[in-house]
Amino acid sequence: MDREGSLCRKCCDSHTSYVREAYHYYQEHGICPRCGTNKICGSEKICPECRAKETAYRSNQSSEKKAEIRDSRRSQRKQYSKSVYEYRKSHGICVYCGKRKVFAGRIGCLDCLEKRRERMYGESDILVDKQNWKILHGICPRCGKQAMDGKKLCPECYEKHLKTLEKAWESNRRTRSQNGTVVLNNK
Repeated sequence: MDREGSLCRKCCDSHTSYVREAYHYYQEHGICPRCGTNKICGSEKICPECRAKETAYRSNQSSEKKAEIRDSRRSQRKQYSKSVYEYRKSHGICVYCGKRKVFAGRIGCLDCLEKRRERMYGESDILVDKQNWKILHGICPRCGKQAMDGKKLCPECYEKHLKTLEKAWESNRRTRSQNGTVVLNNK
């Protein structure tokens, strides 16, 4: 079979077209498309008998049953959405629109990322990401505290950053001396 379920694609398409044609035929001739026997009054879509059956069915369902059905559908929708998300993410397609390829190691295309950024930070001429927004407003992007004047980081994060840089410089000097390359800026 070429699809999951009880019918192949060809049979499913032929059944769908038959049902659609029958529906339009009944509507054009003023017959209820649901039961196929009673006349339709005015601009109604279904006959009064079918409408009464539908109303009785809906009113007979208890609120607990409705809540159970709603929760069941919600969990099915959640599971479906997760599977679509995982499929798109694994195939390199934008997880938001599903139309374009992802942008530079992200999970969304450039258009969707810009739209999300506009929603997140409001309409602005300069679209900035969260880290740049914090820097522009004098907030440390690492911890969220007030940044030092003229710096991007708070005093604690700045000290940690300097220690990390010193370690990186030392490691770089050792690597260059082991490889036999000339280090011009020795400290």
